[in-house]
Amino acid sequence: MISICLSPRLGVTPDWSAAYTPNAGPMDAVVKVQLTEHRHHTAQHYVEHLRKSLNADDRFRMLDFAFDSGGMVRGALNEGKSTPINIRLTGKSQQKLIELAQTMKTDVENVPGVVDARVIQRMDAPAFRITVDRDKAAQLGLTQAEIMQNVIAATNSSISFHKTNFWIDPVSKNQYYVGVQYPEQDIDSMEMLRNIPITGHHQVVPITLGDVATLTSDTIPADIKHVDLQATIELSMGVEGRDLGHISDDVTKVLNQYGGLEEAGMWAPYDPDSKDEKKAMAGSKMVLSGEYTKMQDTFSNLGFGLILASLLIYFLMVGLDKSFIVPLTVMLVVPLCLIGILPMLYFTGSAVNVQSLLGFIFVVGIKVANTVLMTDYAQELRRHEGLTPTEAIRKADSVRVRPVTMTALAAFFAMIPTALPLEHGSEANAPLARAILGGLIAGEPATLFVLPALYAFFVRDRKSPRALA
Repeated sequence: MISICLSPRLGVTPDWSAAYTPNAGPMDAVVKVQLTEHRHHTAQHYVEHLRKSLNADDRFRMLDFAFDSGGMVRGALNEGKSTPINIRLTGKSQQKLIELAQTMKTDVENVPGVVDARVIQRMDAPAFRITVDRDKAAQLGLTQAEIMQNVIAATNSSISFHKTNFWIDPVSKNQYYVGVQYPEQDIDSMEMLRNIPITGHHQVVPITLGDVATLTSDTIPADIKHVDLQATIELSMGVEGRDLGHISDDVTKVLNQYGGLEEAGMWAPYDPDSKDEKKAMAGSKMVLSGEYTKMQDTFSNLGFGLILASLLIYFLMVGLDKSFIVPLTVMLVVPLCLIGILPMLYFTGSAVNVQSLLGFIFVVGIKVANTVLMTDYAQELRRHEGLTPTEAIRKADSVRVRPVTMTALAAFFAMIPTALPLEHGSEANAPLARAILGGLIAGEPATLFVLPALYAFFVRDRKSPRALA
């Protein structure tokens, strides 16, 4: 069961309220859906069902639908955008950019997993163009400003330009602007617009708009955007059925057919008369942005953090053990622990994402702690009992097997509830827990069997055992 809450404003009018809505114009509408707590399916399931149902209904064949089920987290990662993949085209010719964006839209729609592909900026919003006969208006004592104010007052309200009239509520003491306008349902034809009465300072007797102006149907851009003073068109798309990384890689291959992304260079000098599409778009640039780029940046930062953490741990153990070889045996076990992560993610249907990369780092911390327990005890045995490296690591392995195994089992069973997304919304943390489970499964045999072999192979006594003390 779901409950549907319609947005308080469908579309937008050129009023103060326009600044507080996400709509680009009166052709936009927002429908907000609040899922009940005891539902049987995920939000993505309902999105898929609505998308198929609305696209299959002939009543909506002229409409474009886009769905945003990411919430505030996706909005924060995606710079406020509602879709995870966004292509920004910036250049000198807005018309050329629109044509290119429409062509790209057709191409990316063929990429498996891409849904709701659409060009954000619409250039065909319906409008009426009013052409004032200046000579006739001047003869009647009217200015263009007065004519437009009469039209705006009739169709939208006079408070947009006349804010001196207001009324104070005697009870709440709140002040309200007072304006006049036609009832919206009465604005229903071109003829009605032609009959709007026009008055001015020098024209007290009303005349109709049709007496001083002609009205024609036209289309205009609904949303105009510029970046660095250049026209900008945005193409957005959602994802479904596949992970974001693979879909973005396929989208990038499509974009490279048009001259490459900004990282690979920009199209160079602009030639609007060229028949070659790449040369015609020279001087423009194309940037792939959105959640995907944030994910790539996060991957890079986490990878750098993992390497830095490994180096820090290594040099810290070098100082504690007074040896470069013993910490090396510990660090060589870490890649073996990570071997189990990718198979676990593959068999559970999880992708390599930010959460699973955090699981990588968690596994490194857990397994390094376990292996240090063993090597540190082996070093103590060599110092105080004079054992050889092989004898010391064998005894350390037999003594430390219980705490190492208990630590691993405690972490393993603690991660199982998180790895099984039993509650709504818990699936976001499931990749992290699954990565940790895979690392623990592979890391426990590596700690108990591989580490002793590496220690016995690499560590050698250069002095007598007693001299180590």
